Amino acid sequence: MNTETPKSAGKRQHQPKPRWPGLGHGAGMVRFRGLVPKAHAAFLGHLTHAQRRDVCAIQGTFKEVRGLAGVARLLDLYLREAPFAAARGRTTFREFLGERAEILHDISALLEKIHRAAENVSLILPRVPTLNLEEMSRDDATTLRVS
Repeated sequence: MNTETPKSAGKRQHQPKPRWPGLGHGAGMVRFRGLVPKAHAAFLGHLTHAQRRDVCAIQGTFKEVRGLAGVARLLDLYLREAPFAAARGRTTFREFLGERAEILHDISALLEKIHRAAENVSLILPRVPTLNLEEMSRDDATTLRVS
């Protein structure tokens, strides 16, 4: 019986740390061939490659999770379009930032509630990025101006 190991077996190969998919620019992209619902394909088709890296999928089989997916899509649309509506005068930036802060606070409260409930049934959840609840200072407002 031959018990020799190849020379490369002794060397340690560097393996990158796994990252949560869809969380920032560190997310890896893979080729995919398959079928997706038309709404998802239409959404992905309008994104640039850089924007696709930041897309995060909500996975679940329960009706409540599908409801959260719809809420997330509406929130994404709101966060994308509300600054433009403020620039057109349909609302103000102050109202937008106030509503955004209130929404982020509610999301944080929901996240804490879900974590407590999950701990009660001994579930270990993946780390979720913390939300930035700080309002922007007036100095940072220049980045919001539309010319």
